Amino acid sequence: MKKLFCLSILGLLLTACGGGGSGSSNTASVVVNDPGLSFIPEALNVAVVEGQSKVTVVRATANKVFSGTVNVGIIDTKGVTTGKVNMTAVSSFAYDVALEVSGKLPIGVYDGALEVRLCKDSPEVCNQPHPGSPWKLPYHIEVKVSGSIGQVSIDQLKYRQISKITVTGENLAQTNVIMPFCLSLTETGNTSSTQRNFSCKIVGVGNSELSIISPKGTKLYSMPVVIAQANPPQVTMKTSLGDMVVELNPAKAPITVDNFLTYTENGFYTNKIFHRVISNFVIQGGGYDADLKQAATMLPIKLEANDLSNLRGTIAMARSAVLDSATSQFFINVVDNIALDSCTQSSCVATQGYAVFGKIVSGLDVMDRIRQVPTKQASGMSDVPVSPVIIYSATQTR
Repeated sequence: MKKLFCLSILGLLLTACGGGGSGSSNTASVVVNDPGLSFIPEALNVAVVEGQSKVTVVRATANKVFSGTVNVGIIDTKGVTTGKVNMTAVSSFAYDVALEVSGKLPIGVYDGALEVRLCKDSPEVCNQPHPGSPWKLPYHIEVKVSGSIGQVSIDQLKYRQISKITVTGENLAQTNVIMPFCLSLTETGNTSSTQRNFSCKIVGVGNSELSIISPKGTKLYSMPVVIAQANPPQVTMKTSLGDMVVELNPAKAPITVDNFLTYTENGFYTNKIFHRVISNFVIQGGGYDADLKQAATMLPIKLEANDLSNLRGTIAMARSAVLDSATSQFFINVVDNIALDSCTQSSCVATQGYAVFGKIVSGLDVMDRIRQVPTKQASGMSDVPVSPVIIYSATQTR
């Protein structure tokens, strides 16, 4: 990428007239001969952190006054600068020129030279250069990885408990922590470029990884994370037609299981009903009471596409046509409904399907009794049981 930063001579040296593009130059006439231009430092040696720009200053000094019209251009053929140029007069013959090294450069080393042109015509063409023009300003730019990790500590790794993560090192300000089993990873406490503190709720189980990523996506650090769980959680649902025990699968649907357990712990499902019963499809509940009044819910959760199939006896989240809209309502598949799956034999699609998060391990006969109840239309809804099928309670029993 070729960049031209347009400057103009005024008095004895330079003033800025914009950056980037071909631009246009202001002009001035002065009287002299034998031009010369020197730079301090003679070469730019700059180290920057990836994702961050950095301003470096060069002092340009003229040993003689330039005669006639002078247009000045700084040519950047490799795009290592942003195009921002600021100049400050130090004396009649010297200016400090501030150039900004680009924050978009990938990690690596860049060697080259900026070309400084003094021209009687346009610096971009420079068919009429002043004697001595152009001058080369060599550069050596090293773009380093953002963040140097010293130590990472985690206070506890327990299912559905709050975990605190502490990261120490250097240049940590823009680094990101990623841990798939963490729900609502939040930065906490006093943070600095040498220490960052986070907390999150552990909602998954099994083997995972904690990673620290630079602003450009480079993995700076990783460590294995294991959240053990002896047995998957179970919820016992006592209904007016009998009890069902649902075993949940946090390994496949961590966010969904945590959401369901939170509603359960809060007693939300007490005295809710199965408001939608279709004998050859599903029984759906968890949103309305016996008067068909809908209860206020927590915020919707993300649709978790997984390879659990909507088979007979499985439980999944109900939602609207909006993918990430599930709240409290669930349905139990009373027959195999593989058309509701997110995954096929070849692939999973996160933009379709309904998230299965468990299965009935006791009480399939109760499910079958519920599916057989007579239904009616009520309050603008179809398939509402004539006699309410009430969920007396939902309690985590393992």
